[in-house]
Amino acid sequence: MDSKKRVRVIIHVLLVIAVMAFIFSHSMANRAQSTSESMGVFEFLMKLLGTVGLGDGLTEYIVRKMAHFSEFAALGFFAAIVMRDIRIVRLPYVLNVFLFGVLCAMTDETIQLFNDRSARVTDVWIDFCGAVCGCLIYLLFSWLRNRHMRQKM
Repeated sequence: MDSKKRVRVIIHVLLVIAVMAFIFSHSMANRAQSTSESMGVFEFLMKLLGTVGLGDGLTEYIVRKMAHFSEFAALGFFAAIVMRDIRIVRLPYVLNVFLFGVLCAMTDETIQLFNDRSARVTDVWIDFCGAVCGCLIYLLFSWLRNRHMRQKM
């Protein structure tokens, strides 16, 4: 592996680690801290959506679940890039990302057990679905980029 590619792989691995650190640091917050943060985001979104006449039906619960999904979508996206970098490019490549996503989701929920919070199977599924979607978004971008490059030639 040449040095330019090695630097790119290191940067992508660091992005995965940063997203994992973000996810797990939020899992370490106790119930009151987590609720306070979610309420802050909820209030911000209500103000933002209220300016354009939207926001009816949005709840703090939905905001929490969207946060779970979004964090893991980022994780799945960057994990897919790492798998591409190290040349795991067939079906197992995608399965590796999916397995990594579900293991991180289970770890995330387990961490919450030690911080006066509950661990929910539904959150593991939401997290996993986020990782899958992040991976699929990366695959879509990659396919579109390759298609565009082929059309240029």
